[in-house]
Amino acid sequence: MKKYEEIIPIVSFKPGDKDVDVYSATECVICMDPFKKGDLLRKLPTCSHLFHPDCIIKWLKSSTQVEAQKCPQCNCVISPDAIDQANNKI
Repeated sequence: MKKYEEIIPIVSFKPGDKDVDVYSATECVICMDPFKKGDLLRKLPTCSHLFHPDCIIKWLKSSTQVEAQKCPQCNCVISPDAIDQANNKI
């Protein structure tokens, strides 16, 4: 099985850059810390939400996510299979 670290891309945060941030995010909804210009973030291919790299990896590996791996922001499925399918559409 592929690791999330290998299949969830890292992007550089640029406020207002719609290619990176389609939702105009200002903070990580997991830790609530603000994003700063140049921060390296993980962008979920399935829904395009952004998170601090450690935050989303810990979220996905937590015991509450073992059965149903979903985005903490929109509940979109983010299983390895779903991410692979979304990556192949890009």
